[in-house]
Amino acid sequence: MNREWTNLYRLMVLVGCSWSGFLHAADRNWNAGGNAQWSNSTIWAEGFVPTADDNVSLNFASSITIVSGVSAFAKTVALSNAVNNQSLVIANGGSLTVSGAVTDPGAGIGDIKVNNANEA
Repeated sequence: MNREWTNLYRLMVLVGCSWSGFLHAADRNWNAGGNAQWSNSTIWAEGFVPTADDNVSLNFASSITIVSGVSAFAKTVALSNAVNNQSLVIANGGSLTVSGAVTDPGAGIGDIKVNNANEA
């Protein structure tokens, strides 16, 4: 009987560790059709602003802006390959830190705009 409990305990630990890995690196998908601010949790399909562990997918034909005073993070950022006229804007005083790649597969038109101190 003791051995059965040990095996059950090991199985529970293994399953728990597997789930925590899935929960830790959840993807974030932009879920807003209009121009939006990165730090607004309601624009993300999952209801949470991306963290440094999240792969971010931007998939709407509009602008998403990281406004002044916001420090945004992501593991990767992928612009959509299905829409045109898509922009990721980093406003004067905002920042975006990405530990992996920022990609645009090239089928649509996407750009990254960084506004400097003169916002030119």
